[in-house]
Amino acid sequence: FYNSIFVNQAKGVDIELKENLKASSSWKRFKNGELKIENNIFFDIADNTAENVFKVSVKDGVSSNDSIQAVQEWADYITTANNTVDTDPGITYPATGSFNPIPTGDVSGNLHYYPSDFFMQVSYKGAFDPNAANWAKAWTLLFEN
Repeated sequence: FYNSIFVNQAKGVDIELKENLKASSSWKRFKNGELKIENNIFFDIADNTAENVFKVSVKDGVSSNDSIQAVQEWADYITTANNTVDTDPGITYPATGSFNPIPTGDVSGNLHYYPSDFFMQVSYKGAFDPNAANWAKAWTLLFEN
């Protein structure tokens, strides 16, 4: 996940560590370089601290040494992954009223370059251009009256 915006959630990213370190899991995908979480904005997630936004969930049966090593390795990765956990992107999500996914905060900095032509290179994080109309209004039930 690169250049995404995540807001208003009780939990952040929980990567699972199973007792069989070679078993299919998010931990294995991370170790194989298939799971990356870089240059994203996390706001109003958990308590807005990296320790609680990014966690390793350790399954029963994992050795204490493997658990400690995994937690440290994940923390080291997150420290260098250029995510932010306390920057308000300016997306409104009131309990009542109109949800507005268009960011009003600065979402243009610290962008990751997409290594594939499959993705369109843009100058902002998230799915919505801060300087354009809400493209989702035309096709999703979320915005129907």
